[in-house]
Amino acid sequence: MLLKLDRKAELTSFVQVIPLLKQRPPSGEVCSTAGWGKVDDNGALPDKLQEVNTTVLGQSECTERWAELSNNEAQITESMVCATGQRQFQGFCSGDSGGPLVCDGKAAGTVAFSGQRCGDNKSPDVYMLIPHYIKWIESILTRG
Repeated sequence: MLLKLDRKAELTSFVQVIPLLKQRPPSGEVCSTAGWGKVDDNGALPDKLQEVNTTVLGQSECTERWAELSNNEAQITESMVCATGQRQFQGFCSGDSGGPLVCDGKAAGTVAFSGQRCGDNKSPDVYMLIPHYIKWIESILTRG
């Protein structure tokens, strides 16, 4: 879903545009994600926007990690990219859905889902991959 604003956004030091990534970020690239979601498994919410670095995983490694989980129903597709925090229990959590994955200053993905525990490296965080949808996004934007 793309949201269309009813008026032009006023750009300020707090509101800026971000370019869209055109290709899948490579495995090992350090990106960042941010959100207002829970900061622990007990449901605590932050007072300020949280941001964390996260490392992109290769598609096969992500698929293998998710396949190892018991009762795994998640299917990692080409329209997804996985990343994991640099430390255990470092990643996104409930309430961060739709938040950004930013790689090299470009929007690379949006928060989709993770495992049962926030930031657990055993189940990498999964993002919808913006480059997979770039043609669709551009077709919507050119319609005006």
